[in-house]
Amino acid sequence: MSGKFGQASPPPPAFLGADDKLVVFDGVCKFCHFWSRFIIRFDTSQQIKLTTVQSPAGAAILKHYALTNSHIESVYYIANGQIFEKSTAVLQIIKQLPWPWRPLLIFIIIPRPLRDALYSLIARNRYRLFGRYGQCPLPNAEQQARYFVLKTEE
Repeated sequence: MSGKFGQASPPPPAFLGADDKLVVFDGVCKFCHFWSRFIIRFDTSQQIKLTTVQSPAGAAILKHYALTNSHIESVYYIANGQIFEKSTAVLQIIKQLPWPWRPLLIFIIIPRPLRDALYSLIARNRYRLFGRYGQCPLPNAEQQARYFVLKTEE
């Protein structure tokens, strides 16, 4: 488990299935956008869905887990009824990817506080380092199927 959730995550929201794997990311961050496209490209089993914190689904996730959306500095990954954040979320996502990405799991040997400190340093400076979109870019038709949509969004 990670970050503010201590040893036990709250149960997942009712709109997520027990087997759903969901990444929640900042849709206006260019680096986060790159990361989402990376997941779509290399998650060949297509088991991971994505949503932005700016979407109704993302807002519902943030509300459910009592996460602030005023200053997002983490990617969140929800799987098997648990929520992960920061470097642990990234490593949990990488765990779902095929070769050649799995060897990156070696970074799990670095203590989480150190991994998260580096993650937070990059996250705080991501707009300056990588840029920012004026609004969330829309996924193309091929990518659209990989996004999680609340039933009320349809």
